[in-house]
Amino acid sequence: MNKVFASLLVTALITCLTQIPAQSQVAESRSLVAGTTIPAMLDKWVDAGKSKVGDEVVAQTTEPVKEDGQVIIPKGSKIVGRVTEAKSRSNEDPNSVLGIAFDHAVLKRGGELRLRVMIQAIAPDRTSTEPPPLASGTAPTDNTGSMGPMNRPSTMGTNADPNAGTPGRPESPENSAYEQSGGRTASGALTPQCHGVLGFEGLSLAFRPNDASKTLLIISQSRNVRLDGRTQLMLRVIDK
Repeated sequence: MNKVFASLLVTALITCLTQIPAQSQVAESRSLVAGTTIPAMLDKWVDAGKSKVGDEVVAQTTEPVKEDGQVIIPKGSKIVGRVTEAKSRSNEDPNSVLGIAFDHAVLKRGGELRLRVMIQAIAPDRTSTEPPPLASGTAPTDNTGSMGPMNRPSTMGTNADPNAGTPGRPESPENSAYEQSGGRTASGALTPQCHGVLGFEGLSLAFRPNDASKTLLIISQSRNVRLDGRTQLMLRVIDK
């Protein structure tokens, strides 16, 4: 009897041990469709005057990201990347530039997922107050200065449902919190169709035309670029 019990116990343990790695690898075998948005917030500050190229940058997802109804990236997972460019303002060049590239997710329940994403939009922490929008017909100031030709992501247009047609995101109820003020929800969160900089005066997003990685640069001509901890990010998958 003891031998039979011991044999059953060993079999059960082996089964459990073989299943755990398999479960942790499930998400790794999946990929997100290009265009999927990933809402996140920075764990700590990133500063063009203090950060160095290669420094790790970590953000945390604020909502689960799904593919075909399955959660691929749980809420609270880490999106990890690095600083690709960090430049302070100087007398010779008034532009401050900060580049960040995220390349993988560390999933909350274990495992990793390789990603190729770009920063689609940034905004302050939800508790921050967004400044008044530009007057009708007023264009944002081009503050790329002497950096040479730069391309800017397209801005957000009329948006009845910010989730409509966005891979990995459910459609919003008609009377949901996605009634926008300057592209953010009533609670101050970024919506999946937001583009650019919202709530940060003097900052803009741009990328170099010949940059195959499409790494978005955060630029300012009035101060050194600094993103505080809990800064909101809307990331978008650009390739599998």
